[in-house]
Amino acid sequence: MRNMLYVILLVLLVTLFNGCRGIEPALFGQEREDYLKSIKPWRDYWRKDGSSEETKTKDWIECGGKPNGDFGADGSMERYNLLKSKLIECIQKKGYKIDRKY
Repeated sequence: MRNMLYVILLVLLVTLFNGCRGIEPALFGQEREDYLKSIKPWRDYWRKDGSSEETKTKDWIECGGKPNGDFGADGSMERYNLLKSKLIECIQKKGYKIDRKY
């Protein structure tokens, strides 16, 4: 009976700790700061030969992006996806291509 209890306890512990694999540890201190600094606005992943940062920002805003380089919509996910699709279509018509090396 005692051996059976140990087996059950062992199975429960293995099951419990096995479920924790793959979870990334939280970032703290300088690692966190470095990670946050590495995040670029979505505008910065679009490239166009010969385009200056000022021109890119102007084109981005004309296509519905925000001045800080991001974009977004209040409301539903449908609205967000619609605005994202329109922004992508507009920015591509202006000659920009996405840099897939992000």
